[in-house]
Amino acid sequence: MKFVGLYLALLVPAFPIAFGQVDANAQLATITVSLPADLSAEGGQINYFMTGAFGGYGKFVRTSKGMTSYEIAASVDGKPAASVKIVSYFPGCAIETLELKAPFDPQPKSLTCNPIRQTTLRGQIPADAIPQNKAVQVNVEYLGLWTHDFFGIGDGIVMTLHMAKAIPAKDGSFEIEVPDFSSQSKLGDAAFELTLLDAKTGNVLASLKTGDETGNAYGLEVRPDYPQVIQFTAEKH
Repeated sequence: MKFVGLYLALLVPAFPIAFGQVDANAQLATITVSLPADLSAEGGQINYFMTGAFGGYGKFVRTSKGMTSYEIAASVDGKPAASVKIVSYFPGCAIETLELKAPFDPQPKSLTCNPIRQTTLRGQIPADAIPQNKAVQVNVEYLGLWTHDFFGIGDGIVMTLHMAKAIPAKDGSFEIEVPDFSSQSKLGDAAFELTLLDAKTGNVLASLKTGDETGNAYGLEVRPDYPQVIQFTAEKH
């Protein structure tokens, strides 16, 4: 069976926690998550955070086309995890969460796809904020502010999920389809973060902010629908 590597996304300082006895076999525990064979997983993401005698440790893996199984080693430096929490997202699907405790079942855990409605986001950037000598893109990321509470951490990097990109017109207008995550408001606080990228290098050129009621301290509010056109300002980096 083919598996992909895991890439560091969230690593917080170890914090001392007192745990009860954990089966020694847990040191060798591996959690396998499986995806539906008919799911187009390209562009998806599986985040996890585990706790144990080592403190807290998290990573993520970007899912790819043709890969239907992913493994998580439920230990850090030979120390077994006592709990593992997982957040998964696949394009066109709702966000899914999973909570596991040791001893871990060796049977694969199935991740599902519950289709989610898409909503159209139309925006306007000042034309003079777009460089004339380079190709640019508007990038949209989902900020899962609620994941701090879900993972049980007080501070650290906020989980982000890539949503979409669009090429703005010369006048600064753009249109992007984003998931209607307002239907999952029970998860907690979230926002969309919009940035202007150099299309060639991927470097962030500016943060896109809105001063109207659609914005909050973190970015654009997650809503079922948006006004006809949202006016953005570009804060250069």
